[in-house]
Amino acid sequence: MPDAIIQRITEALTALTREGGTRNRVAVMGDVGHVVFSSERGAASIKVQVSAGRQLPKGVTIEPADYARLHELGLRQARASEDMRLEFTDSDEDRRLWARHSLTILQRTFGTPTLDNIKVRARYEEVDQLDNSALFQAMNHLAKSRSWSARTGVYMQLIRARVVWALDAPSFPDSPLPSAKPHIAGDLGGHPSMAIFSDYDALDHYDPTGLDARVETGQALFPLFAARRVGSVLINPGGSPRGELYGNEVLSVVDGIKRMTGMH
Repeated sequence: MPDAIIQRITEALTALTREGGTRNRVAVMGDVGHVVFSSERGAASIKVQVSAGRQLPKGVTIEPADYARLHELGLRQARASEDMRLEFTDSDEDRRLWARHSLTILQRTFGTPTLDNIKVRARYEEVDQLDNSALFQAMNHLAKSRSWSARTGVYMQLIRARVVWALDAPSFPDSPLPSAKPHIAGDLGGHPSMAIFSDYDALDHYDPTGLDARVETGQALFPLFAARRVGSVLINPGGSPRGELYGNEVLSVVDGIKRMTGMH
């Protein structure tokens, strides 16, 4: 196994606890499957997760023998739909060991043909810590009552909330919103579905490899979604609590913004 890529991954893992901030991630990816490492500056350990469950493409499964090998490494699934996970001590020996393991897993478990097919993507950043408990309460209330007042309560909390908007390219906070390149989370009736998240943990649960994102208020985002004629807006897809607003509901949120701001 070539030392160059092992050294590259090892150096990226070393930076997980020495650089950046609370959202530090190293994704080692093949054509299918990923091995993702995460930690934060100053931490004493590193978490690793291997794609499994819903993170695998449709029709792709882990063979029993491969699953057994992953189990021998100490990787476990909390649920069948989740990735396999493990936490190890941040040491020179373990970082290099897991750099090797990541390549072996991609080649043996997921059939990555050559090391040339493997990509390494790293990010080390401090991100906003968001509190969207009021939005959670409104969503849980709607799930129980299904009343119009409960629905409008969710709309109002979405307007007020600061949420994480998933993107496919970096976007600086002071750059115009329309210039951002959104992550397309699906398609509904020929129109794109956007994805927003209550915090960065929810975003990384949706895509562990680490999507770009931008924190904005719902008041700023929903008029943009309406202008782009989205099919729907997904809230915490793959997580909990989660929901989906269809195009007509996006327009209802925008109407609520107009009433709040006195616009007509």
